Amino acid sequence: MKNKKIIYSLMIIISAALIWFGYNLYDQDKDLQAIKILDESGMNFHKGTFSEALDKAKNNHNIIMINFYSSWCNVCRKMKKDVFSNPKVKAFYNHNFLNMALNIDKEPGLSLAKKFDVDAYPTILFVDEDSKLIHKIVGFKDVDSFIQSGQKILAIKK
Repeated sequence: MKNKKIIYSLMIIISAALIWFGYNLYDQDKDLQAIKILDESGMNFHKGTFSEALDKAKNNHNIIMINFYSSWCNVCRKMKKDVFSNPKVKAFYNHNFLNMALNIDKEPGLSLAKKFDVDAYPTILFVDEDSKLIHKIVGFKDVDSFIQSGQKILAIKK
C-alpha cells in the first residue's frame, strides 16, 4: 500500500512537470512566432554585410544603427517586440538611419561584437560611415527613450 502511494505521488509529480514543460515550450513557440512576424513587419534592417552597409551609408550620408542581440536574450526579444515594432520607432529610424540587426550567436555578429567591445545584450551602436563609434546603448530602452537617443545622435552629427 505504501509503495502504491509513492508510485501515485511520483506519477502526479511527473505529470505536473510534463504539463509545465509542455506549456513553456508552447509559450516559447508563441514568442518565436511573434518575433518572426516582427521580422516581416518591423523596422527595415539592412540584410547585406557590414561592409555593404558602410558603402550605403557613405552614399546616402547615413548613420548606421546596429542592434546586437542574441537568440537566448529575453530583453532582446522584449526590445524587438515592444520597441522595434512600434510605428513611431519604425518611422523615425527607417527615415533617419541605416538599421542593422546582428545576432552575436553567429558570424558576422560575433566578430563585429568583438570589434566594438559589445559584451552585454541588447546593445545598440550608432556608427558613422567610416565605422567610427558615435554612441552606445546597453540594455532595454522604451519607445520614447529610444527615439530620444536617435534624436540626440542626429543633433550631434549635424
